[in-house]
Amino acid sequence: MATRTRVYDEDGGLVFWFDVDAAERWDENTVWNGSNHISMVTGSQWNHQQLYRTRKGRWVLLHTSEWQGSLDRYEAIGDAEAAEWFVRNEYSVREIPDELIELIDAQEG
Repeated sequence: MATRTRVYDEDGGLVFWFDVDAAERWDENTVWNGSNHISMVTGSQWNHQQLYRTRKGRWVLLHTSEWQGSLDRYEAIGDAEAAEWFVRNEYSVREIPDELIELIDAQEG
């Protein structure tokens, strides 16, 4: 059974649905600061992200938090933002989808 998940825009409008179980997923990387694992992309021990690529090739960023009362949020992002996410998480070139390598090369100038 598909796990349909809603993706919203900044104004709370529904953008599309996607099947989380059928999508590719990448986890954020963390660094150990001596006391806690700190997200490389959020800079926080409490706030985290995962990146998804849907079966239709759309990029979705999942924002999660360990703060009490916070809700998970799925955000549609573009290729440039996805490429930046991989760079900030220090993924190797072999781990990054091919279609984003050119964008990363252009960003790094």
